[in-house]
Amino acid sequence: MRNQRLRMLMGVLLVCLLAIPSAWAGQVVTERERNWARQALAQEATLNAAQMPGNTLSVLYFSNTTGQPALDVLQKGLAFMLMTDLSKIKDLVLVERVKLQALVEEMGLGVSGLVETGSAPRLGQLLGARFLVSGDITGDAGTGAPGGQVDEGAISRALETSIQIDPGLLDVPAGQTANLPRVDGLVSTLFQIEKEMLFSIVEQLEISLSENEKVALRVPMTTNGRALYYFFMGLTYSDMGIYDRAGSYYQKANQADPGLKSATNALKELRHLGLYGSPKKPMSLLKSIRNRTSLTNSLAPANAVKRVRTPADVSLRQSRNQPPPEPTPEPPPTPPPPPEVDNDGDRYTVAQGDCDDNDSTVYPGAYEFCDNKDNDCNDLIDDNPNCY
Repeated sequence: MRNQRLRMLMGVLLVCLLAIPSAWAGQVVTERERNWARQALAQEATLNAAQMPGNTLSVLYFSNTTGQPALDVLQKGLAFMLMTDLSKIKDLVLVERVKLQALVEEMGLGVSGLVETGSAPRLGQLLGARFLVSGDITGDAGTGAPGGQVDEGAISRALETSIQIDPGLLDVPAGQTANLPRVDGLVSTLFQIEKEMLFSIVEQLEISLSENEKVALRVPMTTNGRALYYFFMGLTYSDMGIYDRAGSYYQKANQADPGLKSATNALKELRHLGLYGSPKKPMSLLKSIRNRTSLTNSLAPANAVKRVRTPADVSLRQSRNQPPPEPTPEPPPTPPPPPEVDNDGDRYTVAQGDCDDNDSTVYPGAYEFCDNKDNDCNDLIDDNPNCY
């Protein structure tokens, strides 16, 4: 009996830990998230869906059933947009996207596996989410091999494609799915389509929003469809571990719309983790290389010149024939400095720019909440436009 109570207590604690909110905690799946996913699967037998908090929610990846490979990036992109907006609602607790991705990888599920019977309720229980949002992306059938290279022409055609989305809201403990209104439009207007879905989810959950909250939620991430598409490509390649392409697409998203903060933060994360870009070589190194390099294309002088030996030449030749001096013993290596401590577990230390190492919502590049704090450590408090 005592062991049974202990297992139940561990299950409740794990559910609470799984439901820590933040769609902004980073988009790269690290070993920390993978360890979390393994722990969640190991504790699966102790989880009880009925004990999950009623305000916990996760957004699963949508399923692209159009047959058009160029629209595959919408599966994760649309989920990211909804997670970002829903995380702004104070009455909801959102599960991080990287935790969903880590769990999907650990379970060996693709997007097709997410929609299989029984997968969604199990994922909801493992994620500690009372509600799950998911759906299908439908439209005219297309051609092309899935996973093929998407060029600029394909992106332009994709942006002008008309799609329909059939979303649903699953109550995990009850096992019941509520169908939400279908939304449709061009891919280039996805920022409008997502807002329609967002407010239908809020209405289905019977969440009361103030006028200020409604106004803030109506602000789009960007109105530039191409910038959104580039960002979605970056997310896709990041999850595949192809970080050079991910960073390249994040940069393209920033060039298309410099105000797209999600792309800016994702690019900063890749660079901070050393996964994209390399530091420029210092001028001293370039000069050193130049001094050791021949700046002429001639292998020998045009006219041979007889060399005349001097006393200095003779002395140098004799010195070279002397035995080499005994090597001077090298001093013992200096021990490395002690590792920096990350007190709040946000993957940043004080040396790395964390301006409050006791608050996991405060670190360089973090989302700026309206909480009278400098969340992103840029010496500005509440500099998010939504805070005014």
